[in-house]
Amino acid sequence: MVAGGIAAYYSDYAFVIGFPLGVVLYYLLMKTLVLPTNPQQEIESGYADHYLATSVGKSWVHLGQGTFQRMSVSELGTASAGREDL
Repeated sequence: MVAGGIAAYYSDYAFVIGFPLGVVLYYLLMKTLVLPTNPQQEIESGYADHYLATSVGKSWVHLGQGTFQRMSVSELGTASAGREDL
């Protein structure tokens, strides 16, 4: 809203001012307010392959009860029979 308000004030240059200002505000708010209170395990692990799926030949499979597991393509055939989401 802040970036939009400032861009609206300078309506002739709204895109040139509003978009970069919005990016800067988003980055600052994420770094100062959101990430310290809601840490992301993917980032804190140093971008480990543990969280990747498709790019390492695996798929995330929902097993029910709110649980997910990474499985390779060869394992998918045996796991799909009991899945509640199919």
